[in-house]
Amino acid sequence: MVIRTLIKNLSIFSNWQTMLVTFLLEPAFTVLFYILLTGQHISGQALWPYLSLMMGIQLIVILAQLLVKVRDNGLLSVMFANARCLIIYLGSIALIAFTLSVLQGCLLYITFALFSGKVTLTFHVVMWLFISECFTLLFGLLVTLPFLQKENPYFGSNLLVAALPILSATLVPITSYPEWLGSISRILPFWLMQSALRRESIGAQWLRVYGLLTVLLLFHFLRKRLKSE
Repeated sequence: MVIRTLIKNLSIFSNWQTMLVTFLLEPAFTVLFYILLTGQHISGQALWPYLSLMMGIQLIVILAQLLVKVRDNGLLSVMFANARCLIIYLGSIALIAFTLSVLQGCLLYITFALFSGKVTLTFHVVMWLFISECFTLLFGLLVTLPFLQKENPYFGSNLLVAALPILSATLVPITSYPEWLGSISRILPFWLMQSALRRESIGAQWLRVYGLLTVLLLFHFLRKRLKSE
């Protein structure tokens, strides 16, 4: 019931025109835009970091839209009423955002395959795409929830979406960055996932540290918010 209500509130499902744009035209134009911008096709392992970025951005956008709709419908007090309600609402929101971003990723993959030829999908790629989506989901919640009761509830999610293409080191490896930009990018874990998708060696211990810190920060915020309600 909660999932059905939340999906109905998503703007991409408001009519058939927006669904056509989101699930057909947008993937096609994304690929065409990249080809025209760079003058080259994405092929081989170069596809996966770009695909991961597009899926992550879609996840953050949908996540923010759903949380803001909960706020606009006056359901924030219900969501934070107790731990059970919080788990139901956030779990439903996370499931919807995750599923739709994966669907968008599949459509992008098919579109890229049509333009650049088939690229083999391996277990390694699937694993790191999944890990990247999980981290993006956690960070999406972390930057969206604190601004829900502010005048601009999309500030945190818009900031992350704008910064992600650079901070994730998607188009070029982080080793090619100037020292100051590389230091800033290493504050967030996204460059690790992109490096792994390029099959570069990464420090797995740092990924665990990033994950633990993110979960602890999110848990602290949610616990504090539950106590304040």
